[in-house]
Amino acid sequence: EKLKNSISTLESTIPKSDIRENAISKLKIRISEIKNLRNSISISKLLGIEGQCARVYFSCWQGLPLNWEGARRKPIPPSWGGFSTRTMGWRKRSRAARHPVNSMLNYGYGILEHKIQTNILARGFDPSIGIVHGNRENRIPFVYDLMEPLRPTVDLIVSDFIKRNAFSPSDFSINKWGGCRLCPQMASRLTESLIAVLVENITSSFSKFLL
Repeated sequence: EKLKNSISTLESTIPKSDIRENAISKLKIRISEIKNLRNSISISKLLGIEGQCARVYFSCWQGLPLNWEGARRKPIPPSWGGFSTRTMGWRKRSRAARHPVNSMLNYGYGILEHKIQTNILARGFDPSIGIVHGNRENRIPFVYDLMEPLRPTVDLIVSDFIKRNAFSPSDFSINKWGGCRLCPQMASRLTESLIAVLVENITSSFSKFLL
């Protein structure tokens, strides 16, 4: 489901190009592989496919421009002019995002996590019992299991938000770890764009996977 939704987001967000079409083709091939391996696929194999697909998917985001206002008065890092990479290997926590786009994506995933956990608890499920994401560091693996198909929906909302808005350097701050964070007013604007769409999609997703 995540790969299907990733294809839909690419088709809706990224202008048609050889890079986009090649990425969509690779994602479709991976979907076919998963279907063929349905009876024997391991968790490690599944996570490997997911990681490869994520790299292909976000490679299409490279060059996504951000419109800036007031950057002459308060200069921004040169890399903030457009999106380059989703990779944040030097530190995995959301506080470590070094680019506004990654910061907005992380914030959106945080909203998604909160909404799904609320729904899980309301329906009587235990968020600590997961299928794919269980490990010592993750206390709510079932939440992350259910987040995966909806991550591309967050991506779509964030991409649309970026296209519709001009940003000010004051919309973001840099914390003591060097991470880019959303300022409160910016976070509030993005939340308004996220909530209604996510609630609708979470309800639909729960109906499909849990009922």
